[in-house]
Amino acid sequence: MRIGRLIGRGLAALSVIGLVALIVALWTQQDIPAAELEARYAGPPSKFIVVDGVRFHYRDEGSGPVVLLLHANFSNLLDWEPWVVALQDRYRVVRFDMTSHGLTGPDQTGDYALARTLKLTEDFIDALGLEKLTLAGTSLGGTVAIHYTAAHPERVERLVLLSPGSLEGKEKRARGGVPKAGYVLKYLLPRALPRFMLSSGFGDPAKLPDSLVDRWYDLWLRDGQREAQLDRLSQYKAGDIEGLIRSLRVPVLLMWGELNTTAEFSQSATFLELLSEAPSVKFIPYPGLGHMALQEDGARLGRDVRAWLDAPLTLEGTPPSSGERVASPLPASALFCVGMQRRMASTALTGANHIFDDMAEFRHSKPSVRPFEIFQVVTYDGMRPIRVSCKMKTAAHLRAVYGAQAAGTQRGCPDLTRALQAEAVVLLRGLNQAAAAAKAAEFVVDADEPFVTGGAYLKAYPLSHAGPDGRVHLRSVGLFQDYDSWVTTLLPEFLQGQSYCHWPTVEYLVALATGAMAPGTIVTTKDDAVVAPVASESAGSRDAVTGDGTGAAAGSSTRIRAAA
Repeated sequence: MRIGRLIGRGLAALSVIGLVALIVALWTQQDIPAAELEARYAGPPSKFIVVDGVRFHYRDEGSGPVVLLLHANFSNLLDWEPWVVALQDRYRVVRFDMTSHGLTGPDQTGDYALARTLKLTEDFIDALGLEKLTLAGTSLGGTVAIHYTAAHPERVERLVLLSPGSLEGKEKRARGGVPKAGYVLKYLLPRALPRFMLSSGFGDPAKLPDSLVDRWYDLWLRDGQREAQLDRLSQYKAGDIEGLIRSLRVPVLLMWGELNTTAEFSQSATFLELLSEAPSVKFIPYPGLGHMALQEDGARLGRDVRAWLDAPLTLEGTPPSSGERVASPLPASALFCVGMQRRMASTALTGANHIFDDMAEFRHSKPSVRPFEIFQVVTYDGMRPIRVSCKMKTAAHLRAVYGAQAAGTQRGCPDLTRALQAEAVVLLRGLNQAAAAAKAAEFVVDADEPFVTGGAYLKAYPLSHAGPDGRVHLRSVGLFQDYDSWVTTLLPEFLQGQSYCHWPTVEYLVALATGAMAPGTIVTTKDDAVVAPVASESAGSRDAVTGDGTGAAAGSSTRIRAAA
């Protein structure tokens, strides 16, 4: 897990501590007795229950439908307080400290593997008699929540995932556990380490309160806690997490801090694709917040969770409410190409998106890497948006300018066309249009090779076509300049690192699947291309399908029009 890397960086920083300070630390940083910490942190709502030999610290507040909160690695149940405040007047909010955390402390079995953690969670839920519940988890808690929901779909009504660390843990597990040198933390734990880890997870480290650092530090010093936590890190494996996410069939609220460098924000795009079979998914990105979004702005997140829980369940056969299906924003949204840029380059960077309403101006535009700017234009058929064109930057160019961690795997235009196709299938299933959904699932996404010249990217082409196999084929025309190529040095700067894509919209795919449009529509980038809805056309957009509004979204955008 990336959190292990943070520990490594923190340990490296300790090299500047003098020998005298080290000796003093070894003598003064002894474990704190559990009874002393319980007197300090187990307030009136706190309770204890023994489950399978573990004495769990938990709190059970409010009344109504049950919401169970699962905390992150190194955290504790007290960090959920803002959510309890937001929910307890209408919901029964239950939270507990996992083993190796908070006032629960070590598991005498020494087993901190995910299977044991899941089994203890199951037993805790059973011990409290929680038959139906909403599960909410962040980071490690999100991974546990996914495993529990996949194993007990009949008991989980909704699932809230805040920056789940699941994919991050899967990516890093090959690196192994904590090195032996890391176990020095059993004896030496400077207060600077929890401060470092917390501040690294804050979008704005200046907002980190000393009281939070003090609480984390105290609870880490509980009898046996440090060794137990190191054992947990060494034993952690996320399991077949991608398969489990795909299997989820409950409404999901996915929340992610855009400045998250632990479970990187780019992973949210992968999560949304993996959740394509869930009956509804609401995604809320949080600009300015990092991995510790709960600790940084818990009250705001709690209000968003409350609003989502208060809304009626979106069940199969019921149209999703506005914003529910947002694996990609609506085509007219300023966030559409922002999201596609993130997914194409596997980046958490947010470019300023300029939306054109003049095709000629769009044709001549060139995105820039610093300042980071991307460009967007929408092609319409009457009121229906049928294509979105995005001019973006390649992952290699972003890495060269912003650092090696700024971007990851580069994707091609057809990759995200498949994601849009999955959205259309889920949308149609949600509308109880099984035949149309099956038809959309059979669409073939052609493996379009990206053009290497702007002239080719600007040519007219059929957005879809009926293939000789009788199936509808989708086109994903694009342009790609390989920034890592030797050719780059021969090009002027404004031509370097270009990544352009034309994408068919979910609205267009739904129209093809339902027969509202036939394959073969020719799209163009000529001056007469329709880049605004024409009111005389009958409704046919996603607005008509879902009952949404215009689809415009707040965001960093500039509308550009050629001078008269």
